[in-house]
Amino acid sequence: MSCQNPNLLHGNLATEEEQLKRLFEVLSGDGQQEWNGSPFREFKICVARKNFDDKKDSDDKKEELPQCIFDIKFEKDLIKSTDNGKNSEKYEGKIRLWNAVIHQKNILDINMMSIDNYSWKLNLQTATRLPISFKCPQGKFVSKLRICQQGRLVYSNTEQIRVISVCEKTKRKFWWNDNYVVEITKYEYWNLSRKMKVTGIEFPLSDEKPPKVSYGVTLYKSTWEDYFAHNSNLKVGEAPEWHPYEIMDEEIDLWSDIKRFLKVLQSNHPVQVNKSSYKSDERQ
Repeated sequence: MSCQNPNLLHGNLATEEEQLKRLFEVLSGDGQQEWNGSPFREFKICVARKNFDDKKDSDDKKEELPQCIFDIKFEKDLIKSTDNGKNSEKYEGKIRLWNAVIHQKNILDINMMSIDNYSWKLNLQTATRLPISFKCPQGKFVSKLRICQQGRLVYSNTEQIRVISVCEKTKRKFWWNDNYVVEITKYEYWNLSRKMKVTGIEFPLSDEKPPKVSYGVTLYKSTWEDYFAHNSNLKVGEAPEWHPYEIMDEEIDLWSDIKRFLKVLQSNHPVQVNKSSYKSDERQ
């Protein structure tokens, strides 16, 4: 069991990037700093799993296992290549980090709304990690993921793992107020359940209808990620070396910092959106 996503503030911002132009300008200026390598590209893939030890059973009779969530981080580079004597740019994506979990649930999920029509929440999740060896079903599925020339994800269903949905997250990260991290994330969501029974062929997302799009903001401290990273490999009965009091003791000005950041949003983001275009559990 691991704890993850120690987010202090997580709110819905917009449905179009143009609505965030002024906010990006403010976060990039006034001594603030956008992270090297930003924007970062990630995918959250929800899959159905089945136990296929008994090859004689039909597909419908296979034992269903708990749904699994894959978190995939890609490296991306635009590289020049030569085709037919002409220079062209080819999109190349390589998997950098990945994780697979089951039984993902919120143990702390406090939703709030301000009188200025902004909504945000305090969120803490737990999940059980699955093996990530490339010899296991999870690894075999991940090894077939790639980025096509159009820059979209390409996946293929396996006998053990069938894709239900994909959420692509493009994150721009900024330092704010010395030790906070602000993430402005573009969420693109595809429902792919209609293709779950088809295995062995590739499905490029570039062939799908345009995804549902929304933008969100997350505020947290980098030290919190360091604390929670110690939880990822804990065994049953083990406790991390840190204690929640260590986080709270350093957050004397926590709520005043939240108010300061909300003022930044209010003064630089005139378009306010409270409801996302799809369920929150599909994009987090």
